[in-house]
Amino acid sequence: MASVSIASLETSGASSARIAAVRATRIWGVCCFVGEVGDVTINVSPDMIRRQMTIIASWTFSTVGQADCAKFIAERGIDVDRVYTGRWSRDQAAEAYRLIDQCIDGKGVFLM
Repeated sequence: MASVSIASLETSGASSARIAAVRATRIWGVCCFVGEVGDVTINVSPDMIRRQMTIIASWTFSTVGQADCAKFIAERGIDVDRVYTGRWSRDQAAEAYRLIDQCIDGKGVFLM
């Protein structure tokens, strides 16, 4: 049996990835789409209704939204470095994703 998660995040917009994210989310779970392009065909009853699933979407911030977020953080002195558990260079991407996939690391940033 395939592994299932309480939540899934689909970032590519690829149809196959979207339906895989839906089906990888367990009963009462939440699936979020953030990939900008592409379609998905969902069999509503077995993929959503019978599993009590929530599907949401999120659009990335505009530059105005990003500026508002940065202002909010700066005004409140929020230590955003505490959010990130890892920092990697681009050539360390495979290792970074391996650690994230194994739940050894969480949020991270790639430094260019």
